[in-house]
Amino acid sequence: MRAVLIDDDTISLSGLKEILSVEGFECLDYSSADAFLFALKTFPSKFSSPCVVISDVKMPGLGGIGLVRALRSVVNAPVILVSGQSDTEDVIAGFRGGIFNFVLKPYDPVELIILAKQAFRFACAEWAKANDHNSQRQNFKSLTKREQDVARCIQSGMTAREISQSLDITERTVKMHKRNIKDKLGTTRTAALIRTLDSLMGSSSVSSKSVSESE
Repeated sequence: MRAVLIDDDTISLSGLKEILSVEGFECLDYSSADAFLFALKTFPSKFSSPCVVISDVKMPGLGGIGLVRALRSVVNAPVILVSGQSDTEDVIAGFRGGIFNFVLKPYDPVELIILAKQAFRFACAEWAKANDHNSQRQNFKSLTKREQDVARCIQSGMTAREISQSLDITERTVKMHKRNIKDKLGTTRTAALIRTLDSLMGSSSVSSKSVSESE
């Protein structure tokens, strides 16, 4: 488990690091959000695996809310904001920005540990989904040009007959390409294939006849 800890208060940062380290977290600590973002930009390989970010809200320079906004376009990591003097606006801004949770000081160490572990599990799940999507994109690129043409027709909701007429090939050839596409994308049923193609090429309105065709 990995955690990025950010706080300009050295004592608070040290205490948080000790709490999480005992629970098995590998902790990277920074005294400011700006320092963390600089490290993220300079040494991206250090952050190439799932992690949770726990940051104070009120800090010199970029605060916790600003950090959340900055991270959205850089790395997909759940953020837990910690503060002892935040108002309702900070809490609302944090959740609107997509934070995982908001904790007020003084916090219960057990509660924070539970939240950190929940956030890390969430990070792992999101990481797995992203990697799976990237893998599927590579699989799609492995399709031949004709298979990609057929895949686009399937994704748009066309039947085998309509595809054969559109691409000037036989229905038998369409079904052969469809089997190859399923094999390469790791799907067995047409409905699952269409969902995969939707995620890769964007959603479209799919008619029921294309899904209900013979699998």
